[in-house]
Amino acid sequence: VVQKRVISICRRLGRPVIVATEMLDSMRHASRPTRAEVSDVANAVLDGADACMLSGETAIGDYPVEAVRTMNRIMRSTERLLVDASPPPRQEASSSDVKAVTAAVLEGTGIIAGRVFARMIVVVTRSGATARWMSRQRPTVPILGISPDSQVVRKMALYWGVEPRLHMETLDVDKLPTAVVDWARRHQYVESGDLVVFVTGTGVVGGAHNAVYVHEVE
Repeated sequence: VVQKRVISICRRLGRPVIVATEMLDSMRHASRPTRAEVSDVANAVLDGADACMLSGETAIGDYPVEAVRTMNRIMRSTERLLVDASPPPRQEASSSDVKAVTAAVLEGTGIIAGRVFARMIVVVTRSGATARWMSRQRPTVPILGISPDSQVVRKMALYWGVEPRLHMETLDVDKLPTAVVDWARRHQYVESGDLVVFVTGTGVVGGAHNAVYVHEVE
């Protein structure tokens, strides 16, 4: 019960949360997990955890690779059930995190991306906070988090559903779609006719992401 409360509070506040509770402990000496362990991992995913953590299984266990592969299989299978899951309760962003304008735009972005069946949401962020709040929405669309700061990119690797990338050729609003689409094509994320939703700022509202637009891949 405490674990579920912690995950729920973290989701409401937009904080990354890791579940690390000896999740596949039997795999230190066995090549397959117990049924209870599989349920433990699946429930952490269903509760909305950003990540599940292995420790002894991979540090000193006899089957480290098998443990990682097993957890990956459980999480990917369970994530398919999240499409119909309810979003986290609404909560205003704190002034030290992201502005209320940004929080509102991100909430709308998740809805738009789902309605138009977008292939990707692109968030340009300097601190990583916007990507974290987009992740908080738990959209069914992958999030590409772009930042010019390598430390922020490493941090974003933890956020649920976010593919972090060091800024490509440009962060310019006018040139960004072309740079992102070119990268996404090379890595087979998108193809002609796909829709990509961008979240960025126009500078009208200082320090806020106040613009969202849908780009069709030519």
